[in-house]
Parts: sequence; C-alpha cells; structure tokens
Amino acid sequence: MKATNLKTMLRMTTAVALILLAVGILPAPVLAGATTGEGANAILDVPKVYSQTAVEQGLKESRGIPWFNGTGVIDKIVENGFVVDDMTLVGTNVDFRSEATGQPIASSFFKPGAKVGFVLNSKNILTSLWLLKEQ
Repeated sequence: MKATNLKTMLRMTTAVALILLAVGILPAPVLAGATTGEGANAILDVPKVYSQTAVEQGLKESRGIPWFNGTGVIDKIVENGFVVDDMTLVGTNVDFRSEATGQPIASSFFKPGAKVGFVLNSKNILTSLWLLKEQ
C-alpha cells in the first residue's frame, strides 16, 4: 500500500472515530487506545460530557450556522437594532439570515414575535441575526 493511501486511510479513520466520539457512540478511552488494566485509564478516562444540544450545534455549524450568543423572541424594533427578550441589540451593519436555508434574507422578515438567534462581536455589537425555524 502506498504511503499516501495509508495517510488518507488514517485521516478517514480518525475522522470517523472523532464523529463517533462526538455523538457518544465511542467512549474516549477506546479512541485513545486505553487498555483495561487498573490505572491504564487514569489519564485517558474522560467523562462523557456531550449533550444533545452540543451535537445539534455541531451539525448546524457544519451547514454554516454559527454558535449563537443567544436566542429569543423579538419584542420590538428600535433604531439601529432590536429588543429580544427585553435585551436591546444594536448594530448598524447586521447580516440577516434564515436558519432554514443559511442564506441572506431581507430585514423585513424580522418582526415582533419572530424567534431569532443572534451573534455579537467582542464589543457586544449585533453582527448577525438569524430567523429561526419554529420548533
């Protein structure tokens, strides 16, 4: 077997193992190659802390949907922003998108009562507002 094929196969195997680890099918010690002797898993035995929310968010990110700083319902529209669950979000260059498609949409879709996810920059300025699907 060529070295490039072996490298590719190793990368694919690692990727599959990481996916299985993320969804909780493969325990962390198995991925790390731990044995069953006492103390063998002391360093490698990482508790399973993956939540359904984290897995769902990973799937969303794979479709281009970011990790939101928060979600809520638009209470009202204010100058240069929105009030979402009693929190005023202000931004002048906001990227408006649909969670359903990931594509840009008109700001007119964002009305009081709409469920949204929002992304803030390091200065807590609204940079992206996503119209969420009703669940």
